[in-house]
Amino acid sequence: MPELKPCPFCGYDVKLNYDPEMAINGIWCGHCHMLVMYSNIEVYPKDTFGEAAQRYAERWNGRVQE
Repeated sequence: MPELKPCPFCGYDVKLNYDPEMAINGIWCGHCHMLVMYSNIEVYPKDTFGEAAQRYAERWNGRVQE
C-alpha cells in the first residue's frame, strides 16, 4: 500500500476510497469526512490493485502544499 500524505484540512491519515464494486475511486479522510474523487485517473482492467493504488497515491501526494 503506497504512503499517502495526511488530510490537508485536518491533518489526519487518509485512506483509499472504494466504489460498490470495490474499485478505487478516490481518497477519503475518516476524521473530517473529506472525499476527493478522481475521475480522470486511468485504471486498466489488467492493473493489479497495487498499480491502481500507486496511481491514486501519486496524484494525491503531488498536490500543492500551502
